Amino acid sequence: MAEPQDLEYAGPDWSEQLRCAIREAIAEAVAEHQRKGNPVYFADDAGCLCVMMPNGHERRLTDDEIEAFTR
Repeated sequence: MAEPQDLEYAGPDWSEQLRCAIREAIAEAVAEHQRKGNPVYFADDAGCLCVMMPNGHERRLTDDEIEAFTR
């Protein structure tokens, strides 16, 4: 893989490397958050709000839980 300084700014290779670096940074931040025992909240493919517990169990949030978060 070419080094970022060797790539044309905003060229397709540079852009893909940037996207990859962002994905890796997000994945590491989520993993660290979970290692600290925190749940991770996300939207599933249907757009529903979900939670992943530190043990890896995933579930959709109930309407009551969503309402409590938005108060």
